[in-house]
Amino acid sequence: MKLLLIISVILISACSVADQSGMFNGKYNGSCWGFYTILSNLLVIIYLLAALINELSGILPLAENAVVSFTVMMSIILTGLVFHFLLMPNLIKSWNEGKSSWDPWRFSNFGVHYITPLAMFLYFFIFIDRSGMEVWDGLWWMLIPLAYVFYAVYRANHGYRFNDGGRWPYWFMDFDALGIPRVMRNLVILEAGFGLLGLLVAAISIKLR
Repeated sequence: MKLLLIISVILISACSVADQSGMFNGKYNGSCWGFYTILSNLLVIIYLLAALINELSGILPLAENAVVSFTVMMSIILTGLVFHFLLMPNLIKSWNEGKSSWDPWRFSNFGVHYITPLAMFLYFFIFIDRSGMEVWDGLWWMLIPLAYVFYAVYRANHGYRFNDGGRWPYWFMDFDALGIPRVMRNLVILEAGFGLLGLLVAAISIKLR
């Protein structure tokens, strides 16, 4: 069961990322590597490959570490939550109005934003030994979205552009449109929310171990 879940998620996530980047239709989109969605799915793929190797050989025990697994799980859960509540409504509206050619209903979209996060959530709660976890371990994962902010700022200031010509991947961190104070406020609120969510999920995982 564990091996089946690992292999299935690797395949679904990898194929979804490949489709989102245009590899399947011959229209490769290099700007996809600027999105947190793609990078967090890549993190899951790397982690699960390590877990697969460890299952088969036992040489990568770090893949079984509860804090490492929790960090990966929360990183991809964030992808699903932010997409569903902050991005999906506008994407559906733009698609319905014919203002966007990006189809929100394609399978790969559900693969990277819903299937992979849910599968990683199940993997952590079913297969990972959480006996050594503490509630405060639920804060370590916040380093991932924080690192992404620095990555996005670096890309924006070194000539990278997205398909719409903009420098920023998401509307809530568009420094050009919103200005530094509003974006910083958005990021502080989000990061604080991420921290509280991490503590809550960590507490629940410890309670259920």
